[in-house]
Amino acid sequence: TKFNGEVEVLEERIRNDAKECRNIIAEMCGTMLVSHEKTGDASLYDQACEKLGMKGVITLKRSLGLRVTESEIDYLLKNVSH
Repeated sequence: TKFNGEVEVLEERIRNDAKECRNIIAEMCGTMLVSHEKTGDASLYDQACEKLGMKGVITLKRSLGLRVTESEIDYLLKNVSH
């Protein structure tokens, strides 16, 4: 029982740490996407896509009020569930 309690505490810590890491990555990718929009530096966009995937990039861009590109719209249309 003591062991189970310790495991639960560790599992909760892992969940919290993973959530914090996801938030940090999303924040960094948001900064990269804003910089990409200002500078046109494609490597910033590519890195954000590598970390979040195209769907994640589109979602983040929308939440930041950034312009969605034609290729991103094409991606959405191609991957719409029927």
